[in-house]
Amino acid sequence: MAQTNSFVKTGVDNLIDLLKSVERISVDDAAKKLKISTSLVQRWIDLLVEEHIIGIEYKFITPYIFLIKKKGNDQDLYQNFHAKASAKGIDPQRIDILWKQYLLNHTEIIQKDFYAKALRRGYDPDKIDSLWAVYHKKLLFPDKYVERKK
Repeated sequence: MAQTNSFVKTGVDNLIDLLKSVERISVDDAAKKLKISTSLVQRWIDLLVEEHIIGIEYKFITPYIFLIKKKGNDQDLYQNFHAKASAKGIDPQRIDILWKQYLLNHTEIIQKDFYAKALRRGYDPDKIDSLWAVYHKKLLFPDKYVERKK
């Protein structure tokens, strides 16, 4: 008999699949959609939040959960920018100038996104300014923090 590739899908897998299909959902709605108790969903959430797989935020007293999307970090952002520019035949010194121009033109958008993510992840609002300063410095001067792939 031929062996087939099969796997067992758990309730936690179903919760993650649900979160992939929506931006965020209340804990109660997730339990209803999965047809399980809210207390069971909450136990899964506790584990997944601890493992940084999902996040939780509150609107008034209603908890909402969301999948933490693992995008690239600032090093990946710079490396991707550099790789695309190099592929177009742009001189490395010109790439650095273009990178700084990009950052200057998009700093406000990048900063708003940074603050929103920091708050969603539970960082102390009084410390986000200092975190932003470090992050922004790394973006502006990536050569000090990023080793380029050769």
